[in-house]
Parts: sequence; structure tokens; C-alpha cells
Amino acid sequence: MIADLNAAPFILDAQTGQILFARHGEGASNAHELAQDLLTFVAAAAAIGVVFHLADGDLRNDELELKPEYRAAAILHAAHLHQLWIGRSGPGMSG
Repeated sequence: MIADLNAAPFILDAQTGQILFARHGEGASNAHELAQDLLTFVAAAAAIGVVFHLADGDLRNDELELKPEYRAAAILHAAHLHQLWIGRSGPGMSG
């Protein structure tokens, strides 16, 4: 487990490198893929943080779902961060 959200674990699968997520009480065997690798997970988390800051309290709709415009912005930020990392990768660097 690399982190949790309200006791729901984020799990690094040591065999595949994937980040898995299971709701609290479901158990690791019921975890589903959240990100293909740790870099993608970190980029997504960073992007969500940026978008959360930009939303200034207006992040969710009445159903408590992420508003479509912020979801799109988070995806764009994550893709940008991922591309920046890939551009920095060179000899001796993974990513």
C-alpha cells in the first residue's frame, strides 16, 4: 500500500507496476487498476491538486461528482506532466 483515502488503499502491484485501488473493506483481491504505473498515478494526483486549487471551491456538481470542465482540465494537466517527465528521461532515469 502506498497511500489511502478514508482507509481505502492505493496499492502498488510489485509484479505489474500498476497502481490498484479498493474501497475500504473490499480487500486487495477486489482492487481494480487505477493507473498503469506510479508515474501516471503521481501525475494524475498532481494534476488533480492543480485543478482543485484553480476551482476555488467550485469543483463538484450537486451530485458531488467532479464537474466535466475540471475533469477535462485534470486530464490535460496529467498528460502535460507525464510528457514533461518523459522528456526528462534519459540514461539512468526511469519513466
